[in-house]
Amino acid sequence: IAQEHIHHIYDPYFTTKPMGSEKGSGLGLSIVYSIVKKHEGSIVVDSKLNKGTAVIIHLPALAPGGETRTGKQPDARISAKRILVMDDEETVRDVIAKLLAHLGYQAVLVSNGSDALAAYQESFAIGSPFAAVIMDLTIPGGMGGLETIRRLLALDPGAKAIISSGYCNDPVMQNYGAYGFQGVVAKPYKLQDLRRALKKILGEVV
Repeated sequence: IAQEHIHHIYDPYFTTKPMGSEKGSGLGLSIVYSIVKKHEGSIVVDSKLNKGTAVIIHLPALAPGGETRTGKQPDARISAKRILVMDDEETVRDVIAKLLAHLGYQAVLVSNGSDALAAYQESFAIGSPFAAVIMDLTIPGGMGGLETIRRLLALDPGAKAIISSGYCNDPVMQNYGAYGFQGVVAKPYKLQDLRRALKKILGEVV
């Protein structure tokens, strides 16, 4: 990584690679940085141009046999609830799956709207619909959130969907209810925002 880029590597959507579903989104390190800081850790990057880059993460650990967790344990009532996640970025899918697991939910991951509809329809047909669906607004080269929610609500009018994007000023993000969504979560994901949005649409105590 060039030295002039080091100070920008945690900025959302900063990337030196071409943008695209198989190139770069500029969200990877931004998401990592957010998660590390929320766990009171630190992250250091050591990079030499054309030689390599090391990303070193330190996280606080419990002493052996100790138990010092102060956060709430996952609610047993939601442990079996499945959340369908639609996002074209594998890194983003992996991150949100870990966040959902921390909150006590099980994530099912798909990369586009077509796969999301197929997964939802399969579960709906056997009487076990997903508790909620989290959709990326834009899927390059595929079905994005707007078309997916239209088809999803035609399949199941009671479906509960959250729209997600890094473009917070997009009209859909600003007025999500008018498009059929019941919640909104901005990227990069924050644990408390995700928790609050899910509990709100699922009618659970925040």
